Amino acid sequence: MLEVFASAETGTWTITLTAPNGQTCLIASGQSFETLAETLPPNEDDL
Repeated sequence: MLEVFASAETGTWTITLTAPNGQTCLIASGQSFETLAETLPPNEDDL
C-alpha cells in the first residue's frame, strides 16, 4: 500500500510503501506540499 502523509500547517510530506507482510519503507519526504484544486478530465468509461 502506498501512503502519502502531508501537513497543511508545515508543508512537509512523507511517502511510505507497506508490503503485504507488514514491512513499511520510507520512499520519499520533503517540504512545500500544497493542495491543488484542479478538476480531472473525464474517464473514457464515463462518456
